[in-house]
Amino acid sequence: MGKINIITKLENVNEKKFFSTDCMGLKTDNKIKFFDNNIGITITINDNEIEIDRRCDEYEIVIVASLLETKKGIYKIKGLGNLDLDVKTKKLEINENGFEVNYLMILDSDNPQEFKYTVTYRE
Repeated sequence: MGKINIITKLENVNEKKFFSTDCMGLKTDNKIKFFDNNIGITITINDNEIEIDRRCDEYEIVIVASLLETKKGIYKIKGLGNLDLDVKTKKLEINENGFEVNYLMILDSDNPQEFKYTVTYRE
């Protein structure tokens, strides 16, 4: 396991909200693990696909981004149970020091939420 510095930028395009984090994490092979405000995040990077797993006491959400595909995700909210989640990837660029992904998170087909998520890291 190698320690890395991670910078994340998450934009909710619909609501024009922007969040960023600069933290330390661990990288092993194709996995990155870190905490963002008490939320445990594991990102698995494959050749043409990224899986983002976010967990805390209140919820668990797993987003799978695969270019120009719609994938099933997981959204479990404590006290409510599982919600249907689809993820449609609009853009996915992976490089040796991170990635950028633009996707639609579809919980309600009448109101999909668009996100842009950029992660960069270095030792």
